[in-house]
Formats: sequence, C-alpha cells, structure tokens
Amino acid sequence: YQVERTGWIADYADPNVFLEIFESTNGNNDTTWVSPEYDRVFHEAMAAGDDAKRYEKYQRLDEILVDECPIIPLYYYTRPYLMSPRVKGTWANPLDIHPFQNIYLEN
Repeated sequence: YQVERTGWIADYADPNVFLEIFESTNGNNDTTWVSPEYDRVFHEAMAAGDDAKRYEKYQRLDEILVDECPIIPLYYYTRPYLMSPRVKGTWANPLDIHPFQNIYLEN
C-alpha cells in the first residue's frame, strides 16, 4: 500500500514518544521510511547529557520530518468536555490524565 491511516498517542510527556517511531529500526516505524541523518540525530539526542541539548536535537528531527515528509498529519485528536465550576483539583495537562484522588466538589 502507499497510504495508511494511523495514529499514535503519547504514554508520557516527552517529544521522544513521537520522534522515536521514525528511527529506521524502530518496530513501530510503519512507514518503513529510512533516513541515515534522522537516525544519527536521533541517537545523538538519546545520548545528550541534558534536556536543552536533547531538545535541540529534537528540533532538528522535526525539521527532517517536515523536509522529507514521510507522513502527512491530517488531524490531531481532541477531547472536548464540559466541567462544572464546582469540580476542583484538576488541571489541563498534555496527557489529559486526571488522578481522581485529587479531585473534589466544592459547595
């Protein structure tokens, strides 16, 4: 096939969750796209000694993906919801995880 509809959801809050799947030997690289430069920069990112260096490499990985276009993002998942203003102890977060032990109703 030449076109596939697929999706990916982060299980922890780090760009690596989305970037690692395009490394050529990653078992989740369903595109079968291979880029020696991407692989090299990816491995440099994984070996980076601090977050600032790692995120700099992540930016380069993103640039490579945009330039070579092995994927075409068509839409992003959304989760609209209504919440009473009485509900307290919850906050927006990238993974949309809300531990119930912190949530309560205010009178």
